[in-house]
Amino acid sequence: MPSFSLQSNRIMKIKIGAKEYPIRMTTGAIVRFKRETGKSVEELDNVKDFESSMRFIYECMASACRADDVDLPIDFEKFLDSLDLSRVGEIQEALFEASKGNGNEDEPQKKSK
Repeated sequence: MPSFSLQSNRIMKIKIGAKEYPIRMTTGAIVRFKRETGKSVEELDNVKDFESSMRFIYECMASACRADDVDLPIDFEKFLDSLDLSRVGEIQEALFEASKGNGNEDEPQKKSK
């Protein structure tokens, strides 16, 4: 059963079988997700389109592996069969949070009066 870990330095890994693989949101993952699904990342909705959410997580893992020169012998179907359903939301949330850096760069600064 795969496990997911977020290390203190925001390096995320997903464990499938006995091997850990890096996972993070990259430009390549976003582009390949769009090519595969025809949707932008902003259109992701776990409830309405579960398969697209899974595709996005897989593309993040595959892209991080390519970037880090880590062999990924797992195709999308094997990934689906290996991932624990209870962890999907946690993984996706962690990917989006990590892509924001400390989590508040996109928030407008409030001005005091």
